[in-house]
Amino acid sequence: MRIIELTEAYDPMDIAKQVIQYQTELDELVQRNKTLEWPKDQTEKVEAARRIHKLRGLLGFLYSQAELKHKGIEPHTEGGLDIDTAIAKIAPLIKKNCQPYLQQIGNNVNMFRMYRGLMGVDKSFITGRVRLEGRAPANTGKQLHNYMNKYFMKTFGEEFRSAMFVSPDPDFADSYGELFLVFPKGEFSYCWSPKVKDIFDFQDDLEDGIDEGTFDQKMDALNYQTDGLTDALKQYKEIMVRVPAYYGLNINKIFGRGLGDDDVGDVDAIDAVVDKLHKAINS
Repeated sequence: MRIIELTEAYDPMDIAKQVIQYQTELDELVQRNKTLEWPKDQTEKVEAARRIHKLRGLLGFLYSQAELKHKGIEPHTEGGLDIDTAIAKIAPLIKKNCQPYLQQIGNNVNMFRMYRGLMGVDKSFITGRVRLEGRAPANTGKQLHNYMNKYFMKTFGEEFRSAMFVSPDPDFADSYGELFLVFPKGEFSYCWSPKVKDIFDFQDDLEDGIDEGTFDQKMDALNYQTDGLTDALKQYKEIMVRVPAYYGLNINKIFGRGLGDDDVGDVDAIDAVVDKLHKAINS
């Protein structure tokens, strides 16, 4: 499934058809997921959970597109900034305001990259805000979200589930929406596990731990840590970043097209952006 299919769905009837298609698939998958057992059906259950999440995101995006169309606002525009113009705008800001992050990665933007996917964002460059308190969980259950935050607070002194979630894997980030290369603005903290690329892989086991009274032991076994950022990026692990604000460069938008499942693996296209940004930041 390609994100570009959604961004080009201008016609309300097309949007309605896609909503019906995705909602039907979602309903069937939710029912199917209830019949799967952990750990016997672990692989299928994890894949189902990921697909359920993506379908919910796609549906939310389609509903927002329909609302914009109803108001007479074009939900998506072709084109976008060319690479050089986008880099000229963002590089000085990153160089000035993202020094703590740049120092952690040795100014090597080419090698160490943070991506996140955002639904319904139609800008080439954003200054994003991160809700650090009272954040409602988007994908995990509220109980698990709260238990994890309590564990992180007890262990590290911060609620790392109330954070910005990033991945060095563009394929993974792209499944959540428009592909953004992100840079924490100012001082930040982070947490990651060498065993966790996606917490979905462990969600059911952790929820069982809540019921069994073994939650903390299960979390201890995941070996979460608050150092070794470049290791996390090299190993393609999920990273929780606590920072009030960040800069984001929309990789999709500056090419004027969506990078869907078939395109996001186009290393040359993505590297063309990152290499220019790397050179501008280090000039």
